[in-house]
Amino acid sequence: MRETRVLVSWESFCAAFRQEYTPESYFNNQDREFDNLKQGNLKVAKYARQFSSLQTYVPHVASQERTKRNKFIKGLRS
Repeated sequence: MRETRVLVSWESFCAAFRQEYTPESYFNNQDREFDNLKQGNLKVAKYARQFSSLQTYVPHVASQERTKRNKFIKGLRS
């Protein structure tokens, strides 16, 4: 029998791992936290880090650059 190897990016592996082993309730909480994320008293760099971290749990936003950009800007202080 011949061994077949499939190359997978680290990002794809992490996403598949999270999807398989993370409870749905965790995804729901992260989604809600992402929806409610605002800069508030945070420095822009800290807001950007939180935004990037949370967007990995919201693939319908993370995959659409325009939506992601608009959400980021909307969360900044006016």
